[in-house]
Amino acid sequence: MNIELLMDKILSGDASPEEQKSFESWLSKSNANREEFEDRKYLVENANQLEREGNDTFYDDLRKIQQQIQIRRHRKKLLRKIVITVGTALVLLALYFLFLQLGIITATTRTWSHE
Repeated sequence: MNIELLMDKILSGDASPEEQKSFESWLSKSNANREEFEDRKYLVENANQLEREGNDTFYDDLRKIQQQIQIRRHRKKLLRKIVITVGTALVLLALYFLFLQLGIITATTRTWSHE
């Protein structure tokens, strides 16, 4: 089944028990799937709100919501990269000090002589 159609059925409450089980299986497979569902949920909820308001700028507002989703995805990717970079730096620093303590490497100071 098309996952987008399945997500819509889940969000509308029209999914059968078998579809719910299939959806839960898909959702548990990865963080990307969970993020995709959260984005879809955000889009549907906001689109429903716009529709209830009877706004004349429905499609413009819908486009803005999609842009917000893209910005949110970009921020999550950036945050993930920052966390990985900082974590890597901390591990390398910890290894340096561990090797220093074990005597595997030595800290040396150099003196520069002026001639």
